[in-house]
Amino acid sequence: MKNYSTPVAAQTLVGKSVRLGASRHHNREEKLRIITSVGTARNHASALKLAGDWLLESKGKHLKNMTADDAAEYLCLRAMTVGQSAVDLARQAINFHLLHKAPVPFVSAQVQRELTNRAYTRAQIELLVLEASPKLKLSISLALDAGLRAHELITISTPQDLNESQRRGWVSNRFAGRDHDANFVVHGKGGLCRSVKITAPLADTLMEQVRPTMLAVSDRGVNYDSYFNLVGGSNFSMQFSKLSMAVLGFSHGAHGLRHSFAQARLHDLMCIGLKYTNALDILSNELGHFSTSNTLAYLRN
Repeated sequence: MKNYSTPVAAQTLVGKSVRLGASRHHNREEKLRIITSVGTARNHASALKLAGDWLLESKGKHLKNMTADDAAEYLCLRAMTVGQSAVDLARQAINFHLLHKAPVPFVSAQVQRELTNRAYTRAQIELLVLEASPKLKLSISLALDAGLRAHELITISTPQDLNESQRRGWVSNRFAGRDHDANFVVHGKGGLCRSVKITAPLADTLMEQVRPTMLAVSDRGVNYDSYFNLVGGSNFSMQFSKLSMAVLGFSHGAHGLRHSFAQARLHDLMCIGLKYTNALDILSNELGHFSTSNTLAYLRN
């Protein structure tokens, strides 16, 4: 095993399938086995590195030589110490890069994670905004108002700068009750470009931060086009968590603001007379989801 490195082996396997910039939705239609996201590539490489470490230590084998029996044994051991999402990631990475012709079936994690409500209350958010710097206050307000992920703050643009992805089936009454709010566009997970609404006063404040020219910004290894001078991405996550710990004594992370948006938005949609299922469909689209099962995670009480 001289000069053998599991990180290099994992990166090499993943690298064979990476096609950044390609349409993942087209890939699904054509049933192509390629990765279009830097984040997915990073997660797969990390999962394969762990599997490779185990395989080398326990059986003295290279990662590329992992068999279905090896994978099943590894996943069963992994399921004893980590939650379901980690087990699923390991299984998906192994099946995608090594065993796609005879994939390993679902393995249930034995560790049960308690599912908690990550949303901040209105009073908690008011305290955070009160203590935040002006730039951080604006990013917090935008994330809460439009349900944005941390990295999406970097990507906010006007509709004239960027067009929404048209390949997806957006619901016709998306943004119900927000007719008078301003239209902006963000890049979400997997490069999905979607419209978002921002209340008029907040939109005016945002426009004061427009850059003279577009700036390329790198966050977690991904390059984004930035049109506004905002705190976003990992910098926003770090600053927000530090503020939350100082002010509230705990932190659900900046992503908790997205949970707060989801719960408040569902309430508002039902208050204007929409049935729960219709309101959930709208909320799902506004979050950039196309499966309401993903959205339900944001609505835990």
